[in-house]
Amino acid sequence: MQMTKSLRKSATVLAISGLSIAGWAVGSSLVDNVRFARAQEVVQQNRQDLATSESLSTVFRKVGKAVEPAVVNIQVHKKPGAAGGNRALPFDDEMLKRFFPDKDGDGKPDVPEGFGGPGGGGEDGDSPFEQVGTGSGVIMETSGSTAYVLTNNHVAGGASEMIVTLSDGRRIENAKVLGTDPKSDLAVVKIEADRLIPAPWGDSEQLAKGDWIMSFGSPFGYVGSMTHGIVSALNRQAGILGEDE
Repeated sequence: MQMTKSLRKSATVLAISGLSIAGWAVGSSLVDNVRFARAQEVVQQNRQDLATSESLSTVFRKVGKAVEPAVVNIQVHKKPGAAGGNRALPFDDEMLKRFFPDKDGDGKPDVPEGFGGPGGGGEDGDSPFEQVGTGSGVIMETSGSTAYVLTNNHVAGGASEMIVTLSDGRRIENAKVLGTDPKSDLAVVKIEADRLIPAPWGDSEQLAKGDWIMSFGSPFGYVGSMTHGIVSALNRQAGILGEDE
């Protein structure tokens, strides 16, 4: 009789232990399943985020292909003493010293002859030497074999000679300045060539703060450069380089 009771107690203990082990196994499996589900969710979310990023990159690539054929490089020659367009570049002496160290000890950057801007010319950006430089432009309109390029006044203003290099490598030597606006630092240049693709016009009234924008150009003669940013502000009244008149 006593042995039977002991066996029953042992069986009861084993049963309870078995239930505990089974319960722990089920609980552990449930935890693992929850962790796995969360891991799947994180992976899926990141894949979606990556897809969005890839889509944004695709947009940038497509915009680049649509606009780059209209981007040109402009090589400019300006005669000695040319005024108006030879606007001083927005660099102070400290900035220029990084590129042209003061070797003669006069406290000023040793700017090469013909370099427009502080230290490289006379007052108002006039220079006693012939100036040679490069800038960027965008073909905005075409009419037959005539095209109109939008560029900067400090690039084309006062130019005596200009050579426009197209995105396909062609060099156009008959460029002419049609008009300049020093306040907005804009200029319009006319060229004569066939097979030109203008950039599409946008509507500035539709711009909003925070909109994506892209910039194209040919810095240092490298045609086809592009970057991007956002619209930081609207309706600024001052001139491009901070001038109010």
